[in-house]
Amino acid sequence: MNPPMKEQLEKAYGKPKHREPQKRRREDLSEFEIKSLMGMDRPVYRKYRGSYRQR
Repeated sequence: MNPPMKEQLEKAYGKPKHREPQKRRREDLSEFEIKSLMGMDRPVYRKYRGSYRQR
């Protein structure tokens, strides 16, 4: 009788190797970069009397 599929695969390819997850580096952002990502430096438009105007 044939051995189970798992044993056949281990015989053909060997046992799988366990990999350790890589640690993520902490990214330090400056206050300017954080504000830029949040969109604080973009122009603001408001609707005033039917048209859009920059504020």
